[in-house]
Amino acid sequence: EFERYLERLDEIPGFPDGKVIQGAVFASPYRLDYSAMLPLYGKKYNSRLRSISMHNYPTTTCKFWRKNTPTVSMEDLLRRRSSRGQSLLYKPFVHLAMKQGLTFVLGEANSASCGGQHNVSDTLGAALWSLDYSAEMSKIGVRGINFHGGPTGSYAPVTCCSPDGAAE
Repeated sequence: EFERYLERLDEIPGFPDGKVIQGAVFASPYRLDYSAMLPLYGKKYNSRLRSISMHNYPTTTCKFWRKNTPTVSMEDLLRRRSSRGQSLLYKPFVHLAMKQGLTFVLGEANSASCGGQHNVSDTLGAALWSLDYSAEMSKIGVRGINFHGGPTGSYAPVTCCSPDGAAE
């Protein structure tokens, strides 16, 4: 699929050659195929990639296969495993990217996956967590973090609308 994407980009008049693309965009460090494929992917497409990207959320409100939707507390978010622990989890991926001369970024991150946790993700505590999280990721060589958000949702830094779409 990525090769088709590159072919289409090359068809665009004036599209720059070289290392201009953020690639990989893997969503979880827990998938063994990601761990195995990331080095191969970086090597195969190195001439076009500027960076490798993964997603990270230290907690989740995703139901997935669970009977009930999980609840995230401020205590969960402020635990060291939600900042320092996450950086240790991603450190091998950062080093793989660096070994290949690529920058590593978190293309999508925030406090809790699946939209955040109301009264946790949208608080001053979460803002302070984001500073600690960013510092820990910087220490291991992460060069950018895109905090996922939008105009509504529990982890939007600025909201413009109520959940029903009305202006606040």
